Amino acid sequence: DDILNDIGKIEAEVATDEDMNELIMRSEEEFQMWQQMDQERESTGGRLGLLEEGEVPEELLGERLKQGDRVMLMDERQGTVREKKAGIDFEVEFDDGSVEVISRTMLSLVPEEETEETIEANRLGRR
Repeated sequence: DDILNDIGKIEAEVATDEDMNELIMRSEEEFQMWQQMDQERESTGGRLGLLEEGEVPEELLGERLKQGDRVMLMDERQGTVREKKAGIDFEVEFDDGSVEVISRTMLSLVPEEETEETIEANRLGRR
């Protein structure tokens, strides 16, 4: 139960290095070692996380996005991908006409509406 409570806590807020170390530790010594590594990294001006946002492989972020895909931002605004930018950023034209460059981590694909054509294509494995 403690692990499930910890996971729920992490999902509800952005996890700190200490939170992550507590979740994955196998022993108190391991936890202390990771804490020391985090402190050394911070004192030398090292990066804040294991990977910078642009270094995360796009495959780990969900389905690949391409020009013309309908997407939804976390605040539920919807738009269309205009083009891929540097790293994992995409230029999106929102339904209100505004255009923004948004990180892939903030976008999700809007599911296609089920039509007879898409149902048949899926059934025949063409999708």
